[in-house]
Amino acid sequence: MKRIRLLITLLSLHSSCFLYAQTFTDLQNGFPTLSGASVAWADYDLDGDQDFALIGFSSLTAEMGRIYRNDGGGVFTLVDSLLTPVSSGSVTWGDYDNDGDPDLLLNGQTGTGPVAATTLYRNDSNSVFTEVPTSLPGIIGVARWIDYDGDGWQDVLLGGAGVTLVGDSTHLFHNDTNGVFTEVTTNLPGYFPSDISVVDFDNDGDLDFFLTGGSLSSTTFPVARLYRNDSNAVFTQVAPNLKNLSTGTSAWADYDLDGDLDLLYDGIDSSAVVAFTMLYRNDSAGNFALINTNLPGSGEPGSVDWSDIDNDGDWDVLLSGPALLRNDGGNMYTDITPATAQQSVPCSFADIDNDSDPDILLISSTGGFSASTIFRNDGPTAVAEVKKENDLRAYPNPASDILNIQLEKYTKDAIDITLYNVLGEKVICNQVKYHSLSVSIDVSLLPPAIYFYKVTENGVVMQAGKICVE
Repeated sequence: MKRIRLLITLLSLHSSCFLYAQTFTDLQNGFPTLSGASVAWADYDLDGDQDFALIGFSSLTAEMGRIYRNDGGGVFTLVDSLLTPVSSGSVTWGDYDNDGDPDLLLNGQTGTGPVAATTLYRNDSNSVFTEVPTSLPGIIGVARWIDYDGDGWQDVLLGGAGVTLVGDSTHLFHNDTNGVFTEVTTNLPGYFPSDISVVDFDNDGDLDFFLTGGSLSSTTFPVARLYRNDSNAVFTQVAPNLKNLSTGTSAWADYDLDGDLDLLYDGIDSSAVVAFTMLYRNDSAGNFALINTNLPGSGEPGSVDWSDIDNDGDWDVLLSGPALLRNDGGNMYTDITPATAQQSVPCSFADIDNDSDPDILLISSTGGFSASTIFRNDGPTAVAEVKKENDLRAYPNPASDILNIQLEKYTKDAIDITLYNVLGEKVICNQVKYHSLSVSIDVSLLPPAIYFYKVTENGVVMQAGKICVE
C-alpha cells in the first residue's frame, strides 16, 4: 500500500504542471570570434571527455583552424593550430585508418595558395596531428565521413564548388584502407550544400544522407534532399515533400521515441528573407510528416541542434538566434536562453563535464573576446510535467526488478545509462562496455515512482525516455 501511495503522490505532483528554472554558467572561455565557422566534437585523446575542432574566419588573423583539448572543469587548451586553416567549409571527425582514435577532415576557403582545400589530419596521439596527403579535391562546401558500403572504413562525401568557384559538384570517395581515397561514380546531382548530415533514417543498416543548399549555377535553389542508400553507390531521393531551405544546418533524433530518427533543420526559403525551423516526423518507408511547432526561424546563416537540456525525456532545441527552446510537450517550446548569450553560428550541445546533461557551445562572429563561449548547464531544480505516452523501447514498463532497454543502434564504444528521478537527480548510472542491442539494469532497489532514463555514447545522447517502477 505504501508503494502505491508514493506513486500516486508523484503523479499528483506532476499533474499540477509545476515549471522549474534551468540555470547556466557562462564559462567565458574566450574562444575566437569567427564568421564562416564550423565546429565538431569528439574525444580525440580518449580520456573520457569531449574535445572539439573549430574553423572559421577571424577579422584579426584571417582563416583559422584549431583543436581544443578538454582539460576538465570547463577549461579548454589549444593544442594545435592547423597547418591549412579554412573558413566557409566544414570540419568533421572520423577514424579513417581504423586505429581506434578519431582523425580530422576539414575543407573550405583558404587565405593563400589554392582557393579551396580539403585536408586530412591523422591523429597520432599525444595531441599530435599530422597532415596526410590525399587526392581529395579542394572544395568550398561540406565534407562528411560516410561508410557508404558498410566495409567498416570511413569513406568521404564532398559537396560544393571546386577551386574555380564555378559549377557545383557532389563527389563520393572510397577509402581504400591504405590512405588512398578513390572517387566512385554515383548518380548524385551537383549541389552546393550548406549542410550535409549522414544518418540511417530507415534503420536498414546502411548510411543515407540529407542535404540542404542548392545549385549556384542554376535555378535549383534552395533545396532539401534526402537520399536513401540503395547499395553499390546508388542513392535514391525520397521524401520529396521536405521544405526547400538553404544556409542552415540539420540534426537527427528520435523526438517521438518510436525507434526511428526524426529530422530538424533550419534555413531560409527562396525569398532569401523568411527563415524557418522545420521538424519532420519519420513515419518509415521514406515518409516524413511535417510537425507544426512554435519554433522560430534562426536567420541567415542558421544553426540548429537538439538534446535533452532538462533531462525530462524529450528533445529541446538550440538555434543560432541564439535561442534555447525547452520542449514543453504538444510541440510547444519555451525560450529559456541564457540572458548573456549572443548571436552565434554554429551553436551546439555537448556534455563537457560528464554530468549527464548537455552544455552549450556558442561561436560568435561579433561581440569581442568573451562572445564565443560555453554555457555550462547547471541543471533544473526539477523537471517539467511527465508525459503520458509509453516508451516501447524500455520494458517491462512498469518494471519492478529488471528494466530492459532496447537500443536504437549497436556501437562498439562504451555507453552510459543513467536514470533520474522527477527532481532531476541521478539514481542509477551504469557504464556498459560490451553489449548487444539490448541491455538490462537492476531497478529493484528504487522506490516506486516515475523515472527518466538516458543513454549516451561519448557524451552524445543516443536515446531517452521514461519508465515507471512499481
